[in-house]
Amino acid sequence: MVFGRKKKNQTAESAESVDAVEVDSQDPRADGPWDVSEIDSRDGYIDLGSILIKPTEGVGLRLEVDEKTKRPRAVNLDVAGSTAQIQAFAAPKSSGLWDEIRKDLKDSLARNNGAPESVEGTFGTELRARFPAKTSDGTDGYRPARFVGIDGPRWFLRTVISGAAAIDVAASKTFDEIIRGIVVVRGNDPMPPRDLLPLTVPDGAHRASGSRATRRAALRNSGQSADASARVRAAGKEAAARQTAEQNGGSGALQPPERGPEVTEIR
Repeated sequence: MVFGRKKKNQTAESAESVDAVEVDSQDPRADGPWDVSEIDSRDGYIDLGSILIKPTEGVGLRLEVDEKTKRPRAVNLDVAGSTAQIQAFAAPKSSGLWDEIRKDLKDSLARNNGAPESVEGTFGTELRARFPAKTSDGTDGYRPARFVGIDGPRWFLRTVISGAAAIDVAASKTFDEIIRGIVVVRGNDPMPPRDLLPLTVPDGAHRASGSRATRRAALRNSGQSADASARVRAAGKEAAARQTAEQNGGSGALQPPERGPEVTEIR
């Protein structure tokens, strides 16, 4: 099935001006991710509530569950040692969120030794960060992170990628393709900007086995530094707390969540 933005007059497509085509080509969302109003069917998607995602062979899909509320709060994708954390938030009708969030996040990352830089990526302007970390053999290294923000109609999709896919174009290709295919279901209920859009656990999902300590050990063994992970979370939390305190009375809705003790796997 071919997806695209729905147009009121399909026959007028061939008459579009060159200027209009140029503007379209610079739209980071021209080829996805999509709003639910822009697709014809939900068939073939895993329904996670506010996020619809197609299963991809070789890609692990997990839901992070909040320790206190027991509700899902983030979608995690795992590919060859790299991880992408995906969340969707409510946004204003009149403007996007990413420009403002990116500026505050960049300042916060710099204060947390993240060495952030703005780069033009697949989805427009992104942030790349490098946190000091120890390698598996004990030598000094760094942990890369890639922050991607995409503004949609009344929603904002944020992805944080860690591992080789944060800096390597070939390694990030799978994540980029999955992000392109995501469908966001904003819903019609009024929500304050930056509030997390609710996620739901689909039928057939089950809780991952093993203790929290076991899962953390597995992450360390895959070359991910717990200390560097904490730095990434601290930088994101600092920026998010300031943003939400100003606009939502300190609700903290955009705070990048720490990994909770419960992880629901989708197979």
